[in-house]
Formats: sequence, structure tokens, C-alpha cells
Amino acid sequence: MKRLTVTVFIGLIFLALMSFGGTALGQASVDSMLYEIVQTNPDIGATPPDPAMGFCSTNGGALGCLNLQRYVRTGGAPGNSLVGSWLSAGDDVAPLLAGPPFNIDSLYADFYDNSTYRVRQVDANGASIELIGVWQATPSGFGNIWNIVVNQSSPIVLTSEGIFEITSHPLGIDDENPALANAFQLKQNYPNPFNPGTQIEFTIPSRAPVKLTIYNTLGEEVAVLVNDVLPAGNHQASFRANNLGSGTYFYHIQAGKYSATKKMLLLR
Repeated sequence: MKRLTVTVFIGLIFLALMSFGGTALGQASVDSMLYEIVQTNPDIGATPPDPAMGFCSTNGGALGCLNLQRYVRTGGAPGNSLVGSWLSAGDDVAPLLAGPPFNIDSLYADFYDNSTYRVRQVDANGASIELIGVWQATPSGFGNIWNIVVNQSSPIVLTSEGIFEITSHPLGIDDENPALANAFQLKQNYPNPFNPGTQIEFTIPSRAPVKLTIYNTLGEEVAVLVNDVLPAGNHQASFRANNLGSGTYFYHIQAGKYSATKKMLLLR
């Protein structure tokens, strides 16, 4: 029962995440966050990671890097603030939670500016558990690492302490230009989430050079689906992620002066 308490809480609070920032025709970016936390009350005999030593410095035996969670920011302003919405899925879920007996598939976390939080954990069968409580973050004095204390009030009462670090990665691509949005269209991929194949549809009103590119959360190019001059009309491109790990990816279109970017989720 104690192990369940620790791992369920940790899995819902460890983060490494992303979000789009900037204004129209500004540079898009993704916020990623590493988050490692250890239950301290009731005490399980594990020491929270030391910000001076970085992540995975806990003496918690089976803890450490097995608890290191990677999340993607899905809502809220970009930057160093934890406030916003975050998603962890697939290979980004901490190994301690992704395997038996928990088999956690995805984690949805919302941190609010009134210092409360709500996290929903979903297992491979679709069953979910919701955790709520309050949080407090303070600068650690070591780089961009912050200390965090989380007091969970439901479904059980406990306190955990840890560290997190948010990093913004520029994608080197432009946001959508609203003035052109009525003439051009980039649709949401379908299916989404997908494994391993998905379809991406887009519309251009006139003949134009088109490049459709896939990026990972670090802003690295992983595939180019289209790189050609296309006629006006509706077009469709297929993407198969046979050699990619689970997680969030971006697809970006550049068609003449128009550009747009959307997110998609690969779940193995």
C-alpha cells in the first residue's frame, strides 16, 4: 500500500513539458520540464534529490531516475512558471509507473496560480485516478532548478518534496499568420493519438512551394513529408513513426508566406 501511495503520487507530479510561445509570425518554442519528487510525510526513508547534485541524486534505492518524469506543456504561458497544463505519455512516463503493476499510459497535470493542482492519471485500460492538493515552488539557487513541496489532500493525504527544471527549446519555425488563415488550412492529424501511422491534410488556395516537416520536442527535425511545388487545392500526407518513441511531436507547414504548426501524440 505504501509503494502504491508513493508511485501514484510521483507519477502524477513529475513533469517534462512543452508549449507554443510568441505571437503571429514569431518563433515557436516548446517548454520541457524534468521533475523528480519523493514522499517525505509519511516518511518512506528516501531523501529528495539535491539541487546541487541535480536529478537522480536521491538515496531512495529504487527511486532516483526511475521516478524522473518528462512532460509537455499543453497550456499556459511559456517560460519558467509551473502554472499551466502538462502532459506526459508513452516513453515520457517514469519507468516506475509505466511498468507493472501500475501500467500508467498518460498523465494530465494542471498547476494553478492559486497554488493548487489537479492531476489525472490514466492506465493502459483507460481507468483514471485524480489527485488534488497545493504546491509551493522556490528557486534553489542552482541554475534553473527549482525546489518544490507538494501537499496532496485527495485521494490520500501526503507530502512530497523534489526539484524541477523547465527549459524552452526554439523550434526554428513560425507561428500561423492570422491574416492568411482563411486562405490556407492545416488540419489536425487523424488519428490522434496514433500508432504508428497518421494522416495530415492541408489546403492551399494557389500554386506554391510547400514543405511539411515533423519535429520532436527538442526542435529537431525527424522527417520531411512534403518538399515540392503543389497546385491549389486539398492535399494529404501520410506519416509513419516506425522508428520513433512514444511522445509528443509537431508538424509544421510552410507554403509560400503561410506557416502553421500543430501537435500530435504517438502512443506505442
